[in-house]
Amino acid sequence: MESQQASQFRRTPLKYLIMIALFITYSAKAIVIRHDVDDKKYRELGEQYSASVAYIRSRGCASTLIAPKWLLTAAHCVAGREKSITKATHLGDKYPIEAIVVHPQFDLANDKVYDIALIQLKKPILKGSPAKLYTRKNEQGKPVVFIGSGYFGNGLEGITKRNHKQRGATNTIIGVSEQVIKFKFDVPSKASHLEGISGPGDSGGPAFINIDSQLYVAGVSSYQVVNEFEEAHYGVEERYTRVSTYYPWIESVVNK
Repeated sequence: MESQQASQFRRTPLKYLIMIALFITYSAKAIVIRHDVDDKKYRELGEQYSASVAYIRSRGCASTLIAPKWLLTAAHCVAGREKSITKATHLGDKYPIEAIVVHPQFDLANDKVYDIALIQLKKPILKGSPAKLYTRKNEQGKPVVFIGSGYFGNGLEGITKRNHKQRGATNTIIGVSEQVIKFKFDVPSKASHLEGISGPGDSGGPAFINIDSQLYVAGVSSYQVVNEFEEAHYGVEERYTRVSTYYPWIESVVNK
């Protein structure tokens, strides 16, 4: 006998199946660059932010240093694995983890909202350069810098390899909601010189805003919306958890 689920799927109109396929989302991770710009320039940009980024290598995720003993990352990177994640890496040095605090409303079954978490280290990162939290609600139109390492590719070919080289890329915030800030990977004719997005390898990484030489973290890499495009290709959109929404919660945990 045909199961109820199979029967329901068989009766689903084709147009709705197509809509489902068009709006598949992927966890957002490493850096994908323009195909017509030398990768060396992206690596040089990434190096400028090394002191403000740490990695959770066991999960293939990134994080932002926001205080000597605190990292900001995505909840989907660490939720349910709090006991198995024991170290973070910063500038090649490993730091043992004291505690992982996932936002209390995050749910792995619906991981596109409340996708934010904090990692407390047992000892401070003294060689780091903590970023401040971006608290203003005027993110739309602001230029940002993404940082990540892991899988790598370009807008024409998508993901091509994994080499763990840290890269930076630029983009512009095209929209906001209460939960996320939004980006699009534009074709070269419409893109910034070092335009890029996240790809597989570094969820939890930062979207930085620079103001008067001060670094602010405005977003946390969460997921990618492919629409009718392929993952990590020109045209896809990206969603980063909006830090200004979660600023009160972050402060309450860090200052507890």
